Amino acid sequence: MKNESEFLISFPLGPNLAVNLVSAIFILASAAVPLYLSTKLHGVTRKLTIILSAFILIHGFFHICVILNLVLLGQGFLSPLSVLVLAYFGVTYLRVVRKGQHTER
Repeated sequence: MKNESEFLISFPLGPNLAVNLVSAIFILASAAVPLYLSTKLHGVTRKLTIILSAFILIHGFFHICVILNLVLLGQGFLSPLSVLVLAYFGVTYLRVVRKGQHTER
């Protein structure tokens, strides 16, 4: 029986390269849907999709920074920025929901 390590692919930049590369590709590709929707929608829904798109793009660039070993940019700037953008999305969504509930009564 062959050794388990013989079946693994060795990457020059570390074992997490493949995970971060695949993550970055899929995350950046998934930003295409809300970006497209933001061109077609209007009003508050458009604002929400733009904020969501910003979060997705920031998170994708975070994975690229991890691949390139840009720790200060990735961990020090993009990671906190993505948390702030996601929190802003949540606050904006809650305002929209509350505003919508008040207009229905």
